[in-house]
This record gives sequence, structure tokens and C-alpha cells, in this order.
Amino acid sequence: MQGNFRTGVILLGANGIGKGRQAELLAKRGATVVSTGELCRAIAKDPNSHIGKRLKAQAKHKLVDNDIIFELLFQNTYVFEAVLEPSPDIELTGVYVFDGVPRSIEQATWLDSYFEIDQVGISHLIVLHMTLPPEKLLACVLERCKGRGRDDDDPVTVQRRLALWQQHEPELLQYYAERPNTVMDTIVMSGEVADIALVLDERLKAGFAQLRKDFEIALSY
Repeated sequence: MQGNFRTGVILLGANGIGKGRQAELLAKRGATVVSTGELCRAIAKDPNSHIGKRLKAQAKHKLVDNDIIFELLFQNTYVFEAVLEPSPDIELTGVYVFDGVPRSIEQATWLDSYFEIDQVGISHLIVLHMTLPPEKLLACVLERCKGRGRDDDDPVTVQRRLALWQQHEPELLQYYAERPNTVMDTIVMSGEVADIALVLDERLKAGFAQLRKDFEIALSY
């Protein structure tokens, strides 16, 4: 059997739970972070962008339309042309981290098709479910969003986005639990940022090792 081994990482969790901060730390270690939120905010500032105009017209509490997310990812496909395998010591150059997508089953299935594009070629996934106990989640998300200073982080919008996420979360977890060539793990997002980063690093090391082992076993058949 022959095959391709190229791994992507998905940070799966509610808006404001702390995915973006962890993604920034991974970027400093060489990972390429594909943040749909950052892409949307950047393009919304372009007065000549048709996507930017659509984003400004969309209700703040709604999920960004799927076709906008898909077009943004296609426009940035070039970043995948230099993908390299991660080295055994977990240096992250060439590892692609997805922050903010998917937020629905439709986005998850489309993303799998996107991974099959030649320039992307992601065959294996590590999905890190970032979570908090229900009684702590809303307070944490509200507090973190308050400190970001974004126009769409008012309390009403934050609560509506959280409710949308909780609606889609169970089916996304089931989707990735059943997806081939995928390792899932959970990170409880409480504590200091640096401490969470250490846990995330452990999960990545274990995930890469498991995927590589499974891949080599499959090649032996």
C-alpha cells in the first residue's frame, strides 16, 4: 500500500474560549495558522472587497455564511504549497492549524474535500476539542471577549454565538470521532495560557505519534 502522510490540526471550540491565543503560540513555533476569524476581519476592512461588503451586511450573531468561508480558504490555498512534514521533535514548521473552522457539519464535510486539493493534501488530522464545564463556559467567554475590544464582542452577540456553537458541537464531535485517519483529544481551557500550551503540546506529540504509527501499519499491508 502507498499513501500520503500530511497532518493538519483543528482547534475545535467556542468563540472566545482561547483557541486564538494558543494558535498564536503555535505560529511562533513555526506552524501556519489558518484563522477564518482573522481572515474575515482583515477582508472586512477592504472597501473594494465584495466579500468584505457581505460580511459587514451580515448579522453579527450569525455564523458567517459557508460560501464566504469557502471562498476565503480557496483564496488562501497558496499557503499550502510549501507544506512540510513535522519533524519528530515536534517542531511545527509546515504544520497547518485551523482556528475557527469548522463550526458546522457542512463546513466539516467541505473542509475534508478541501484537504484533498493537490496544493493542500492533508491526509491526517489531529482534532483538539477545547472545552470548559458548562457552568464556567459563558463567564469565561464573556470575560475573554471583553478584553479583545472587537465590535462584535458585545454580551448579547457573544451569548448568541455561544448558543449556536453549542447547537453544532455534538454533531461535530461525532463527525470527527468517526472520521478515518483522525486523532481526537480534549483540552480543558482553564488555568494560565502557558499551562494550557504545555497540555496542548503533549496532546500534539501524542497525536502525531499515533497517526504516524497507524500510517506505517497501514503501509505494511
